[in-house]
Amino acid sequence: MTDVWWARDSDEEARMVPGPGPSGVQPELVEATREAVRGAVRDRIPGYTPDWTSFDRQDAGVALVRLFGTQAEPVLLRVNRLPEKILAEHLNTAGVRRRPATAAAALLEFTVKPPDGASVLVPAGFQAAATGTGGDVVYETDQDLYATPATLSVL
Repeated sequence: MTDVWWARDSDEEARMVPGPGPSGVQPELVEATREAVRGAVRDRIPGYTPDWTSFDRQDAGVALVRLFGTQAEPVLLRVNRLPEKILAEHLNTAGVRRRPATAAAALLEFTVKPPDGASVLVPAGFQAAATGTGGDVVYETDQDLYATPATLSVL
């Protein structure tokens, strides 16, 4: 090994992932996949055990590396959540509390084209969906309303 392990990634740009907080992103502290863990362990094998040259799938050491990668993945996922936890604890210490969840409200435009030009009843509980970044968002009408095909010409 030519360099120390703690300086290995010091020149790399930090990887940012979506997260809480004012900027909406947070650093990914470690790559939290079993393949990344296995690769990191495999990269260190020659430095620690130069006699180990056979990386056959049947080898007991390879089985241990695979097992370690599988076991380390959930731990590293939790490590990557530390910035979120620290932010929540910091805000809690400052006396900032989360507001309770409330229903979202939105203005919807209903376009109707009945053949006779009459208004159309949109009953309370009618659901309309919009596609958001986290999936579909469903809105529901609070009360009965009538949608009309008329248009405003002057306001």
